[in-house]
Amino acid sequence: MKKLLSIISLMSISIIGSAQIDVHCHMISNAYLEAVKAHGMEMDEGFPIPGWDADAHLQFMDEAGIRTSVLTMPAPQPYFGDGAESAAICRKYNEEAAALKALHPGRFLFCAALPLPDVERALEEAKYALEVLGADIPVREYGERIVRLAEIEVYPDKLDEYLTFAKEVGTVSMSVEPGVIGLFSMQDKANPCKVYILEVYADNEAYQAHLKTAHFKKYKEGTAQMVKSLKLIDTNPLVTATLNKSAVR
Repeated sequence: MKKLLSIISLMSISIIGSAQIDVHCHMISNAYLEAVKAHGMEMDEGFPIPGWDADAHLQFMDEAGIRTSVLTMPAPQPYFGDGAESAAICRKYNEEAAALKALHPGRFLFCAALPLPDVERALEEAKYALEVLGADIPVREYGERIVRLAEIEVYPDKLDEYLTFAKEVGTVSMSVEPGVIGLFSMQDKANPCKVYILEVYADNEAYQAHLKTAHFKKYKEGTAQMVKSLKLIDTNPLVTATLNKSAVR
């Protein structure tokens, strides 16, 4: 198991000069785990959320030659319909990540967790995380947003299998791609084989990067024989205030 975890973690390592930096390390704090379990979401990814310990991870980093790990929140996103609750969970998470960074200088950095889709609270938390806690991933300004509606019809006998693929690519994309602002999948109540996906990308660069990811390729190749028809509708949002705010995750 330790070897498997090592392989998975090494897949996200970048080399800068002679230093290796793990740019995608999930800190799984007790407070976050308790919040997720309270809503029965600990199996949201299809498997139990693993335990995590800073000292054990530091030992792994030393063994793997990793100088620094960038801490990020794992899936699922802790939004369960209550923006205030989600904001409190993210605040606690960010404070714990900042404390680890301070306790182990040079070994940990962190990305701020934000209570999306509550945009106002997310912006408040981004400001606090950057200005007070010293989060290491800054608010970014992107180019023109891409907002697209995918209209998909799935063969009835392939529907359940397709939905599994769709849920996975949406969850992973939102978890690891800062340029993916939203991937919202919906089924037509009258015709469940009709699936709609609202896609929002920070800009064309983010969209092109998304198409090259392993999780999107897995979805595209895995569902190729399940889809009866696909129509992509590019749109011009009528209310752009939210889309024009900085994309933060």
